[in-house]
Amino acid sequence: MLKFRFVIFCAIIFAPATGFAEGPPAWKEAAQRGLKLGTRGADSYPQFRSCFSCHHQTLSIMMLSEADEAGITFSKKTLKEQAEITRKHFSNLAELNKQSKKLGGHNSTLVYGIWTFWMLEEPDSPTTAEMVKYLLQHQSSQGHWTVPTGRPPIQESALAATTMAVYGITLYQTTEQEAHAKKAIVKARTWIEKAPLKTNEDYVWRLWDYVHNTDDEKGLNDLQQKLIARQHKDGGWSQLDSMESDAYATGQVVSMLLDSGLAPEDKSVARGIEYLLKTQHEDGSWFVATRAKPVQRFFDNGDPHGVNQFISISATYWATTALMRAYRQAK
Repeated sequence: MLKFRFVIFCAIIFAPATGFAEGPPAWKEAAQRGLKLGTRGADSYPQFRSCFSCHHQTLSIMMLSEADEAGITFSKKTLKEQAEITRKHFSNLAELNKQSKKLGGHNSTLVYGIWTFWMLEEPDSPTTAEMVKYLLQHQSSQGHWTVPTGRPPIQESALAATTMAVYGITLYQTTEQEAHAKKAIVKARTWIEKAPLKTNEDYVWRLWDYVHNTDDEKGLNDLQQKLIARQHKDGGWSQLDSMESDAYATGQVVSMLLDSGLAPEDKSVARGIEYLLKTQHEDGSWFVATRAKPVQRFFDNGDPHGVNQFISISATYWATTALMRAYRQAK
């Protein structure tokens, strides 16, 4: 432990004069600004919409959970309210299952909901059983879970939906669902192993799959290196190969690389942290341009960046989580 602390000390004191050289204090300060803005966005959302959303419930809970782990002061009131919105939204799932109807946002909404419950350490309940039932009913014949079109990047990757679905089924299946669940997971794993990696979402959620669904250390290490190879010269990552770096993709990758075992002083992670520090706005936000096709009439949640606010607030949640995770691991 002393040796590890000495390495961290040297990395911070003797590194070049960059954002990484400023070390954990700079990361914490940037994370606190992102946390304040992200909390405000989550608090505002229920004033306009009563439904669960991936961008304002799941990702805000991810950020608040990481703040708790990092020992950074956060709003427990906000966490409680977002948890209640999530529970209420999925409490009527039994009726949809009886009629074999699809949930709004379909599999993407469902898996983000079940991931939210996992982060909240939600116990088994009739709601979680219905969520597993929904997934078992809607698995494709090929073994994956399909996603809606037109709402990238959050609802873009079938691989993301499938890896989260496998974890959710494993976590929340009931005794009565075990036989069906086992077959579904085997089929899903066969599909996952062959699925091509095309988008940043594919890469990061495949890495998440290695961390949470498998014990394949070699596969995990290989994918870490593939993600590192996709890093741009500016230190960031992009949603698609054809796009420039942005905070959404970069926040995701840095968070996932740290979650998968890389340390904050790893060269690639450090460059990603620098990118996030230098692209954060004074108000604590990060700007990312939307490429989703509108499916609802626009409403202003009060988050920065106008019509780009939902993807930008999502980027803020990911980037803030990445900085807090780096801070927690470094300190």
